Formats: sequence, C-alpha cells, structure tokens
Amino acid sequence: MQDESPQLENGYTRLANELLDALLLAGLNARQWAVVMAVIRKTYGFNKKQDDIGLSQLSEMTGIAKPHVSVAVRDLEARRVITREVGKFGHRLGINKHYKSWVGVTESVTPRVTKSVTPEQPENNDIPDQKMDESQAPTVTESVTPDEAEKGYQIGNPGVTESVTPPVTESVTTKDNPSKDNYQKTKTFPRSLGERFDIFWSAYPRKTQKQDALKAFTTLNPDDDLLEQILAGLDIAKKSEQWKQKRFIKHASTWLNKACWQDELVVEYTEKQISVIETYNASLGDNLGRIDTAVFTEARANAIDDFLTFRTKDPDFWKRYFPWVAKNVDVPPRCGFDWLIGRDGYTKVKGGQFTRDAA
Repeated sequence: MQDESPQLENGYTRLANELLDALLLAGLNARQWAVVMAVIRKTYGFNKKQDDIGLSQLSEMTGIAKPHVSVAVRDLEARRVITREVGKFGHRLGINKHYKSWVGVTESVTPRVTKSVTPEQPENNDIPDQKMDESQAPTVTESVTPDEAEKGYQIGNPGVTESVTPPVTESVTTKDNPSKDNYQKTKTFPRSLGERFDIFWSAYPRKTQKQDALKAFTTLNPDDDLLEQILAGLDIAKKSEQWKQKRFIKHASTWLNKACWQDELVVEYTEKQISVIETYNASLGDNLGRIDTAVFTEARANAIDDFLTFRTKDPDFWKRYFPWVAKNVDVPPRCGFDWLIGRDGYTKVKGGQFTRDAA
C-alpha cells in the first residue's frame, strides 16, 4: 500500500496563530477540543465564518458519540468559544474570534513548575553576598521510592526542591473506540451510574422493560451534565399532548437509544394552522364555539394539516369553506371545528347531506 503524502495543494485550513494560541490556552477538554477542530475544519477549511453543521456530522468527524458531542457543543457555546445560531437545516456553528470574551479560560494549560522553599530559607534577594557556612545551610529532604533506592539513585542536596504537577490526561469515549475505563464501569456497574439510572427511571412515565432501559442507560453512561439534559428533555416531553396517553410513549430504551431528549417538540400552532382556526372563528365561532389559538393541541394541529390536503389542486379552498358552511349548511347537533375539518364531516358537508340551498 502506498504511503499517504498529504499536500497543501489538496486543501488546507488557514488559522491565525493568535487564535490558535488562544485555543491552546483555553483549557478545553479532549471532547471540546475535537469539536472545535471539527468546526474549524468545516468553516475556515472552506473559507467560511459559519456553516450548518449537524450533531451527526460532528459525531462522524470526531468519532465521539452524538450525545457527548451535544454536551460539548453546548459547553463551548456557554463559554463563548463557538457561536451557534438557527440555520436552514439545523444550527450554524462558527468560532468566536473575540477570544478575550471567552469564559473560563485558564492562563495556561502547561503544568507549572513550582518551587517550595523551606521556612528557614530566606528569599534569594535577602541572602547576603557572602559564603554561607555549611552548618547554616537549610536542610532539604527529598523522597525516593523504594525502587529508586534499590537501583542506587543518589539523593542530591539542592538549595530548593522543585515539584512538577504532571499533566492531566483525559480519555475520550468514542463510538468506535470505547475506553477501557467505561468498559469496566459497564461490567461492574458502579453505584454512581446506578443512582443516575434510578433518578431517570423514577422520572420516566412508562415503566415497562426496565432491563432494556437499564442496558441502554448503561451503554450511554451519562455524566451529571448529560443526565441533567436528559431530565430536562424528559420534563418537556411529559408535558406534550402525545405523552398524555401512555400507549403513545416510547419505551425508555428506545427513547434513550434515539436520543429523543434532543427532539424539538411542537408546542404551538403554525401560522397556517392559526389562519385556518381564525377563519373558522370569524365565520362560525359565535354559533359553534370559538377555538383558542393560544391553547395548543397536537391532535388538532395534525387534523388541520390533514384537512389542508383534501383538495391539493385548490390549496386555498379552506378560505371559502367555513363562510360557505355558515351560509349554506344546517350543521348537525354538537358539530364543531374538529368535526368540520375531519374527513367524515367534510365529506358529508360537501356531499350535500346538510345543505340548505344549492351551493
């Protein structure tokens, strides 16, 4: 197989050194760093400032599971490292070049070398310019591990000891490369993960197939931040029209596997649906009962969308339908808006079953 030989002629990403330096000092974790680089690749890599980038696309580019990508994007937006706006197909993402406005940026991510000075030792600028007697020198102790002692390492006696904080490494769990730590957690099921599942399970309204839900939750292995997002999405879903009947609620395992807490649930009528309701109210509301557009009902919204497909060759028929009914139809008892826009009611009305005069 021929070795790869990347060339600038095949494309490159132009990034200002000042901005790159700022990113290096931003203290990003591994997932955030991967997402930032993916956003840079999709924007600066194509000479754009912003671009429509979906979570699935970021997940594919970085190899990080979609739920963790979502958390990273929201964290980066909260820290003002990236910008996020509503786009044509999803959200438009970009890098915020005004790095001084970033939140939570550390001075440096490089481990600092700190010098510990014994209390008996004066500051360097206070040491008199004279030879110190050996007996007056400060005593400095240095710890050596047993292994080092066996190997015969010499213990020096420097003026000060230097302690270096080792860099902290962070493992990234990806779809294709799950970490060994997470594998062990899945196998042993630590109590912290169990507690998180208990919190989720107590909040989920459809308590069936618990073992499947447990398996899905364990695979997802959410941290506290992701659990908070899951519970927030669950709270919104529980208030929706669909979830008022348990038979329409997905099994918890399906809801978790499909990341349904990220679904954007419809909670209000569209402009077209409101226009249909208002046309009805103006023509028949006083006689048959008015419909409040501020009170959203998902079933009614779906029925309106279906009603608008009854005459595809005459898409504005509904503007004439309600005034015509008011003028020409003796509506049956208990008839109202929902009956008039239903397929059965519409067929009977337009078929002349209740027509007073010829239309």
